[in-house]
Amino acid sequence: MKKQCLVGLLIFAMMLVLVACAEPQPGADEGAGTNGAESEIDLDQVTSEDEKEIIFWNLWGGGDGAVLAEMVEEFNTTNQHGIRVISLTQDWGQYYTKLRTSFIGGQSPDLAMSHVTRILELQQNQMIEPMDIAFRNGGIDVDFNNFTSGVIDNIFIDGRYYGVPVDNLTLTLMFNRSVLESVGLLDSSGQPMIGNDYHSFVAALEQIEGQGYIALQAGQTGFMTQLIWYTLYKQLGGGEFLASDLRSVTLDQDTAVSAAQYLQDLYAFTPPHVESNANLFAEGNTAFMFEGSWSVSHIADLIGDDFGVMRFPQLFDELRIWTDSHAFVLPVSPDRDEQKTFYAMYFVEWFSDNNWMWSQAGHLPANTATWSHPEFVANVHVNSYADAGNYGVSFPSTTTVWLTFSAEFSEPFEMLINEGADAADTIDLMTRNLNTALAR
Repeated sequence: MKKQCLVGLLIFAMMLVLVACAEPQPGADEGAGTNGAESEIDLDQVTSEDEKEIIFWNLWGGGDGAVLAEMVEEFNTTNQHGIRVISLTQDWGQYYTKLRTSFIGGQSPDLAMSHVTRILELQQNQMIEPMDIAFRNGGIDVDFNNFTSGVIDNIFIDGRYYGVPVDNLTLTLMFNRSVLESVGLLDSSGQPMIGNDYHSFVAALEQIEGQGYIALQAGQTGFMTQLIWYTLYKQLGGGEFLASDLRSVTLDQDTAVSAAQYLQDLYAFTPPHVESNANLFAEGNTAFMFEGSWSVSHIADLIGDDFGVMRFPQLFDELRIWTDSHAFVLPVSPDRDEQKTFYAMYFVEWFSDNNWMWSQAGHLPANTATWSHPEFVANVHVNSYADAGNYGVSFPSTTTVWLTFSAEFSEPFEMLINEGADAADTIDLMTRNLNTALAR
């Protein structure tokens, strides 16, 4: 009996030694727990009783929402692990307020969508978690090098990736083939003959206007005026827009004023006080329209075979085009455990791998690795401006002002366009407005 006890004690001691040797020692592997096989979750080992529903908040309606619904349905019916994404579309105007409220109340969704230019604010308010860590914890490989630089820079904060971009929101030049053909400005391949500089483009507008057509349309209120101004400013070689502390405007004054003057001159070709640019363009009497890529599918349906689109033209020395992006973010949520986080990341990986499908909504996918997919290649309209993804430049992200939808930013340009304000006065007013807002 004593001999049996002694043998038992020896075996127990040997087991303790083996366990001690197997456990990672402090400092031996700083990545332990975030980048090791031990942290991976095997979906096949999850029982059917486990909760596999992911609550996903998005801000898409219309055609975007329809495409999203198709993608979510395909994921839900084809993934072999029984994960089910519940996609909830929130009111656009209240989206970020509601997201913040859900966080404060401890009721954040498992997964959410954000513009990349809002991610810094969400991160600074500790509302979202790093997604690269969540991917590594689940053993999921997402190559962030595949995303276009114009949108990926905004999600890389303090050495971590806080989002996964979905698209490149960019400016385009839409055109009516029949109008251009009638004025002799359509080449044999069906593309506009507008040259590669500002003066050539203006000459084309003058030629169109001289033959009785509307030469150009563009949004005259809200963010469109500032998006075009910012594009012109960057094409003219304009430098950083904000100081390094993101609390004040610091731009190349002369270049900013020149861009404002060019903007005003271009808008001189647009008809004033247009209530709906889409409806006016659909009447078929307009040659060109500056518009966002998010409207491509809708406008193409209105125009039909006469519709054409290309990236915003290079008018000055630097080919730069304003861009932004929607991106998946991982909200901080007390109700989402490691397992459910893995389910969410599994869906994000699937969506990114199938990013080409998002082009069905007229968007340029952010994941360039999907651009070779046959169905994306066959999307003539989106491929017409796909190279814009290589030249994107976004507004700086701040924690106080969302520049894209800032009235302090847009209203001075609205006065420039609609009331004939002076270009220098416009830049001065815009700077003073934003400095006040950024300092709050």
